[in-house]
Amino acid sequence: MAEKKKLDVTSLSPAAQKIIETKKISGDDRLKGWFTILREVAAFDSVADELRAKASKRATIFLIVSIVLLFLGFFTVGITAILAIPCIVLTIVFFVKKKGYQKIDLANEFRTVLIPFLQTMSEDIQPKGRISLTLDMAGPSKEKIVSEQEIPPGRFKKVKETIRQDPWCRLNAPLANGARMVLQIDNLYVTHDRYWRNPRGKSKHKAKWKKQVMVTAGLIPAGALAFDKGEVESMAVMDKMKLKEKDQNQMVRLIRKFKYKAVNQAPEESVTTDELVGMFFHIGSALTEAQPGS
Repeated sequence: MAEKKKLDVTSLSPAAQKIIETKKISGDDRLKGWFTILREVAAFDSVADELRAKASKRATIFLIVSIVLLFLGFFTVGITAILAIPCIVLTIVFFVKKKGYQKIDLANEFRTVLIPFLQTMSEDIQPKGRISLTLDMAGPSKEKIVSEQEIPPGRFKKVKETIRQDPWCRLNAPLANGARMVLQIDNLYVTHDRYWRNPRGKSKHKAKWKKQVMVTAGLIPAGALAFDKGEVESMAVMDKMKLKEKDQNQMVRLIRKFKYKAVNQAPEESVTTDELVGMFFHIGSALTEAQPGS
């Protein structure tokens, strides 16, 4: 028999409990330390997602059964309607459980995007170096709404547009060769709530979600390496890439955008590990041996 999964926030480390409570984390630590805390929180969040999905499914099933029993109760003996009572109670119980899991839910990208990326880059990151990391795991919450307005409805009765800005990841890590890697990931959510009436006069609603993920990858070389300005300029013709020089330090930033869509919920898709790693390799291809005195 499969082991029944449970959630117990108090079983987590104090640091993990604080992350679940605030849905944020910020600090400096070695890669090993970040893996320890992030994997602990990821395991908890994964179980929470699974239990929330089960509670939602069961609540829906018992709601349907309750409606059917109540409907049949009008045409048969009252006992059928009475049987609906425990189903209604169970519907409420599972809806309450679902709401409880939603309160502690974390946006999945820290475990589907960031952790795999760090795992892939782990051999290139300085083992004893301090990694600066700031994460916002709340996802597209109400607090991140920057604009709400009605827009021209077209063929619909009303269309409400909501825009949310979610700058959820800031990473600065030292690499084994002495260089530094900078990563920023910002999500922009645009929701169009569409309202209309069908031919029978019944009110209808559908929410169209658009998600834009903007990734900024940066590399600061060190030692015998430097960026070839001509190569960066050539690459910048096709990419949004820029070379900055300050206090004899070079840095190249590459920005790329990824777009996703979904209906009635925020898109789960996001930038992949291969896409992130590819951006850093693309920047690195412009590195060359530093000229003496440069």
